[in-house]
Amino acid sequence: FGHADTLPSTELIEAICYAHDLGHPPFGHGGERALYKAMYNFGGFEGNAQTIRILSRLEKYYRGNGIAPTRRLLLGVLKYPVAFGEYPAYDLRKPPKCFYDSDLDLVEGVLDVFSLADREEFRRLGSGNKPMHKSLDCSIMELA
Repeated sequence: FGHADTLPSTELIEAICYAHDLGHPPFGHGGERALYKAMYNFGGFEGNAQTIRILSRLEKYYRGNGIAPTRRLLLGVLKYPVAFGEYPAYDLRKPPKCFYDSDLDLVEGVLDVFSLADREEFRRLGSGNKPMHKSLDCSIMELA
């Protein structure tokens, strides 16, 4: 096959798949919209953003550092690499697909191994104000 060293390990993909919905509330997208509306004036709510926060800050394994996830695990669950505040307009009815503004330093740290041009491209919004890119591991997780 020749590309085995490029592909993530089975264990990493399993961890990403198990972790990616940790921040999602009950009742699916309806629950997410209700929480977003209730939290709008406090930075909003988005299930994927909450997953990042749980893994990196809220889980109590390492006080203040969540489970101390690896860069690659965070890249795998970072489904929408654009901060809440970077969206040009907010719709009170539907949360933007994002991570929280308060986690910008964390995301920048995860991406700091890439060139500035690559980081800017990776975090760019496309048509319909939707993030254009995600990592290979995140794409595999979505397929799984």
